[in-house]
Amino acid sequence: MSQIKFQQLINDFSPASLSDILKSHDFFRVKQNSLPTIKDEKFTDFSQLGDFDLEDNTNIVVICARSLAHLNERASRKTQYDISKKILKIFQKSRAGVFIYYDSKGDFRVSLIYADYLGTKVNYSTFRRFTYFVSKQQTNTTFLQQVASLSFTNFTELKELFSVEK
Repeated sequence: MSQIKFQQLINDFSPASLSDILKSHDFFRVKQNSLPTIKDEKFTDFSQLGDFDLEDNTNIVVICARSLAHLNERASRKTQYDISKKILKIFQKSRAGVFIYYDSKGDFRVSLIYADYLGTKVNYSTFRRFTYFVSKQQTNTTFLQQVASLSFTNFTELKELFSVEK
């Protein structure tokens, strides 16, 4: 993927521009479904942008929502994680989701939330990891380097994309 496309996304974020980047790849299936059943007092405009399958048959759903308050590195991270887990339970065919929460300034948080199934028990990824906060006010170097190198081959690679520290 091109760092230039993602730099443009950082400079002028919208769900439509993110969707344009994703649908330029053959693996991505555009869905553009509104999710009116998802309700929260801090977030609105929940929608499924689409989904994709990795080569190891892991299905990943891509969900976007608008924050009613301004985002920062710490704000609402746990709340976003909890909402994302609820949404992931709705999309039972998907083992994981890439969740993007954005605000009116164009700042956004992109997180990978996934489930590990251990018999009848389900363990979810931790909310303190597997997330990037992206803002025009920051350099976003790690985010840009990581997304540009992603080839969408397997789930292990996707987890590695999100498990890098600043």
